[in-house]
Amino acid sequence: MTRRKTPGHGFVPGDPPEYCARVGAGGLCGRPEPNAVHADPNRDPVPPMPERTDAEAVREARTRADAGMQQTYTANQPDRDAVRAAIVRAASGRDVLTANDVRPLLPPDVNTAVIGSVFNRMRREGLLTFEGYTASSDKGTHGKHINKWGVTPMLRALTGRQAA
Repeated sequence: MTRRKTPGHGFVPGDPPEYCARVGAGGLCGRPEPNAVHADPNRDPVPPMPERTDAEAVREARTRADAGMQQTYTANQPDRDAVRAAIVRAASGRDVLTANDVRPLLPPDVNTAVIGSVFNRMRREGLLTFEGYTASSDKGTHGKHINKWGVTPMLRALTGRQAA
């Protein structure tokens, strides 16, 4: 049997698989090419993965984060209510607050994992605004950055405090 050659590649589609395996590494004959497919007629070629843009990746990450926050928010109503009340109490004496201001006001049995979801929900409701980041003063967090939240006039109305 005479072998046909194509430029830059050591086999022609239709060559027997044993020849392909003997000549090339990994089932590719000759010099591998980017989309070279094994000559096995029973095997479908795998389509290339579609490329994702950074904007799509960010959008997907935000969607997943929002879904996780929603799940945490709805799963722990007693803890959520305690955290919300603590945020309102903490906001009564401040223009800006953090989770570190709220934690000491919480009962010891409250699951603190809901704090972030409650802050985010209150932001969506227009009670808080995101003001940036600050280093945590909690000893267990080793100065990790945490969110600073601004108190809005709507939340001030709930606390009975006028703007400074």
